[in-house]
Amino acid sequence: MFSLLSIIPQAFADGCNPGSGSFKLTDCIFLGKDTSKTVADVYDTPSKLINTIVSNIFIFAGIILLLTIIFAGFKLISGEKGLEDARSILKVALIGFIVMFIAYWMILIVETVTGIAIFSPVL
Repeated sequence: MFSLLSIIPQAFADGCNPGSGSFKLTDCIFLGKDTSKTVADVYDTPSKLINTIVSNIFIFAGIILLLTIIFAGFKLISGEKGLEDARSILKVALIGFIVMFIAYWMILIVETVTGIAIFSPVL
């Protein structure tokens, strides 16, 4: 007899019973299919998790900015009506770039003033 439970991977580490009320969720959740690493093993402090999230947000925003500029370029070459659309799209993209630039430099200023590493880009 085929059991649905046999194809569902184990979600919690051994000894982690969510109903017991005395467990740490970060010690019980695995990262990916590797059952030897839990969230607590990789992200032992909240700052490591935040660094990863912030780095990925900047990368994602940069990709969206690039795609927006490419889209505006296609609108620009499409004709007379596309010229106005392209200008408005480029204006929004420029404002987005300025916001990203200011956010990045604010993070670097806070790091310099406080001496705490907030943002370390993932390479």
